[in-house]
Amino acid sequence: MAPPDTQYLSERYIVEIPISDERLKNPWQLRLYAEKELEGRLGDEVQLTSLKVKKPRALARSKARLLKREPTVRLYVTVKF
Repeated sequence: MAPPDTQYLSERYIVEIPISDERLKNPWQLRLYAEKELEGRLGDEVQLTSLKVKKPRALARSKARLLKREPTVRLYVTVKF
């Protein structure tokens, strides 16, 4: 008798971080930040399976400048529960 296979759910989430943040220089720190942010948001332990960093383009930078905000980098994160 073998134990049943574990079924994992995987979903995609977006985490935003300011472009001037120091964590953008170190991929490992960025990964830990995204994991902590999602754990706080979901209230459960998550396991990151992939992480994509999308920097703001000219239109997003212009919009942020107009609204007097700092441009943000979007992290597309896939997690496994």
